[in-house]
Amino acid sequence: MQDELYKFLTRQSIIMKTKTLFYISRVFVVLAALFGVNSVYASGQESLEISSFNPSFVPIQSQKSAINFAVSKISVRDGSLGSEMSGSAEAAMPGAKSEWYHSPALFADGTWTGSNDQRPTGIRNDRVGFQVGYDFLTWQDIVVGMMYGYSHDWGTVDDVFAPGTLDIETDYHTFTLYTGKNFADWVNIGGTLSATYLENESDLGGLPIASFDEWVLSPSAFVGVAHKWDKLGASSTVSYVYTNEAISPRPTNTTAYQQSTGSLLVLNKLSYDVMEK
Repeated sequence: MQDELYKFLTRQSIIMKTKTLFYISRVFVVLAALFGVNSVYASGQESLEISSFNPSFVPIQSQKSAINFAVSKISVRDGSLGSEMSGSAEAAMPGAKSEWYHSPALFADGTWTGSNDQRPTGIRNDRVGFQVGYDFLTWQDIVVGMMYGYSHDWGTVDDVFAPGTLDIETDYHTFTLYTGKNFADWVNIGGTLSATYLENESDLGGLPIASFDEWVLSPSAFVGVAHKWDKLGASSTVSYVYTNEAISPRPTNTTAYQQSTGSLLVLNKLSYDVMEK
């Protein structure tokens, strides 16, 4: 029963169905639709209730951000498409260009998401977070980048396991590396690697229960096409993301366990510049 409770909390702490996002962007404005399709399948685990199966799981979101930043950096040399595709504040850093180090940039963005799952034992959940990063181009215009992200989730579930309210809070710390290269101004190939540490605290009716710590290791590989025609830019990227979770419930005498998934992400983007630099 206790193991099932831990798995329930792992799942519920990341479920989100509706999102509201805000972020700071550069002077370019996207007029065309930004659209994406996410399809996922599980490997090495029969249950579809595992947390990383959910595309809103923070490590999956971090991978998507890293892929977008990598694609943006290598797809357009002047950065126009990149700034819109990343959806963040980005600052180019001055410096002499060399073969091994040029076009450095700092970037940051923030998000707020909220959801209210109306199903039985559904969670009312909010998430706030930010990420900061740095990347540059090196030999043969290969991008090398890194990001740090922090997210805080808090939510409630009514009438679960016993009369009363289940309160859940989770903190995520994610560090991500990414790299990629563009070929012939059309084809992008690259990969990412992220590590996430999360802490979950849960209580039922004010009594602490079934909290856990978790490490998530997640490598990915991506391939896609991207191009720009004057002010119009477009890209389509396919990525395979492998996610391994090592979950350590508290107290420590409770059985720890691992679970893994494979996710197929398809990220499509379209942008149009309405202002010149």
